[in-house]
Amino acid sequence: MDTKEFRFKQFLVRQQFAAMRVSTDGVLLGAWSRHPSPMRILDVGTGTGLLALMLAQRYPSARIDAIEVDAGAILDAERNFLDSPWSERLRLISSDFVAWADHGAEAGTYDLIVCNPPFFAGQLPSANSQRVTARHETRMTLAVLVRAVARLLRSEGRFDILLPSQRGPELQAVAAEWSLYARRIWAVSYREDQPCSRWLISLSRQAGAVERHTHFILESGTDRYTPDHWRLTEAFYLEDGKTMG
Repeated sequence: MDTKEFRFKQFLVRQQFAAMRVSTDGVLLGAWSRHPSPMRILDVGTGTGLLALMLAQRYPSARIDAIEVDAGAILDAERNFLDSPWSERLRLISSDFVAWADHGAEAGTYDLIVCNPPFFAGQLPSANSQRVTARHETRMTLAVLVRAVARLLRSEGRFDILLPSQRGPELQAVAAEWSLYARRIWAVSYREDQPCSRWLISLSRQAGAVERHTHFILESGTDRYTPDHWRLTEAFYLEDGKTMG
């Protein structure tokens, strides 16, 4: 397979210029995110456009906005959107998210907001400045992200995000300051014999019972997806057991 592209069942992701390519984390968030009937969806930091494309496939009535600031990623996302079956429902916004949320977007617009953010705060950055922006918290802290999301989310809306497990409690504390509360939390481990390394968290304006689940991606001692992970992602992957970095 050409490493500059990744083919899914219903769309192709070209990744020639973006710093961050298709990843297990991204596909996991796109497959996990859900809403009963979203009409407006926002993908924050869309990169190649992966999450926006996955949600366009799942929700055929939804209009999806995808915002990105990196010039290389914008080139990839634009082409991927135009070549997809849902180009008329996908809008690419070239802008800094926080500035756009404060001054360019209408408040209370979105039913569903998704984000696979740069989350490596406090760790040693890469020498590649484009990759630093994509992977490290250099432009936008969790507090700034949540404030902007709270402004854009509708009263019945949901905000779905993937983070390292150690940052999950931090997100919950920040979100509570803006009256956003966890309603689903999945603890994710890459292998059945490894500790949790990621949290999938869905936030809502309505506080209540939290749906909790432990999710394993790979079977212990193998490079094959667990049956649970395959069921979650099978609408998108081409074949059972396909893995990626």
